[in-house]
Amino acid sequence: MEELKALNIGATAVGTAINVNPVYLFHIIRNINLVCQTECVQADDLFDATQNLDCFVHTSALLRVCAVNLSKICNDLRLLSSGPKAGLGEINLPPRQNGSSIMPGKINPVIPEVVSQVAFNIIGNDVTVTMAAQAGQMELNAFEPVIFYKIFESMDTLKGAVETLIDNCILASQPTGNTAVGWWSPAQPWQRPCALFLDTRNPQR
Repeated sequence: MEELKALNIGATAVGTAINVNPVYLFHIIRNINLVCQTECVQADDLFDATQNLDCFVHTSALLRVCAVNLSKICNDLRLLSSGPKAGLGEINLPPRQNGSSIMPGKINPVIPEVVSQVAFNIIGNDVTVTMAAQAGQMELNAFEPVIFYKIFESMDTLKGAVETLIDNCILASQPTGNTAVGWWSPAQPWQRPCALFLDTRNPQR
């Protein structure tokens, strides 16, 4: 976060700040903060700040990691809610659209699927940011516009995906209580025996 606050403004083309009015160079950051209500600082190394966009690559990578974990959660929800007859059926997702036309009782996991698609797009955005950052030449980074566009898009869509997953899926989901509970209930350990349960009962293995 601190790296994103460091600006190279006033460094001119290559970071030397040649031909820049000293008044501008040493006061522009303060004025930007006053106008935009930010806490930006001038980069310690104007050459490095002009040449390298690694802080934006890092930011995009963090968004990608969040998206990957979010998609994994959605995959778990889809698997755990599969059924009602031939799946795991451990949780009930809220019905957010009409169910299947060929599988009566099935609830399509549309919210987890939507969120996963957002995650796919964020992963693709990260690839774009990576390629755009490495495509610069010397101090010229001609592809910053697409970097900023994709990072802002990833931020906005990730925020929306998290909110819709919580509001339209997680909070309204309920455990079924008729699958895994039956397998592992201490009161009736052999109610629904399975290979995994039997394996835990074999200490000599």
